[in-house]
Amino acid sequence: MTRPLTRAADGRPAAPVRMLHLGLGGFFRAHQAWYTEHAPDASRWGIAAFTGRSTDLVARLAAQDGAYTLVTRGADGDAFEVVGSVTAVHGGGEDAEWLAYWRRPELAVVTLTVTEAGYARDSAPAATAPPATAPPATAPPATATPATVTAATAATVAGRLAAGLAARRRAGEGRWRSCPATTCRATAS
Repeated sequence: MTRPLTRAADGRPAAPVRMLHLGLGGFFRAHQAWYTEHAPDASRWGIAAFTGRSTDLVARLAAQDGAYTLVTRGADGDAFEVVGSVTAVHGGGEDAEWLAYWRRPELAVVTLTVTEAGYARDSAPAATAPPATAPPATAPPATATPATVTAATAATVAGRLAAGLAARRRAGEGRWRSCPATTCRATAS
């Protein structure tokens, strides 16, 4: 077995977290994290990434300070590159950390790459899922308001985003809007 990667030996110093991402899978690591690594100002853009549910990948990446090796296959053979743009990794159940990142004034971008299972309230297969009329155990209470929704009560990706936006607003960090990455800016409350 090869030795784990470290930033000191294999990568660059961790950049400050300015991007928050939900969905730590291969697509994210091979594309968004790679492009962030190659940005001219990469030293200013660290990514805090959360898994949907599994913590296996979190443990492996945390042991390597978030760094990993990207293997690119091509006609001329395989190319290996250490990617260090992922500054922090977290499991999907780390709700306090999720909301803490949203409250940071330096947070500039929130992204996600999740499969269809991440949008459902219940991730059980259709054959074993409860009837549609039964509320899932993790659903927010019917009286939930933006002030009471937290990542722990948010059962879906949309709910986690809503909880984050509510936390950011309560922290006084301004409103967000959806727009192309090249023109997006946070606006004052």
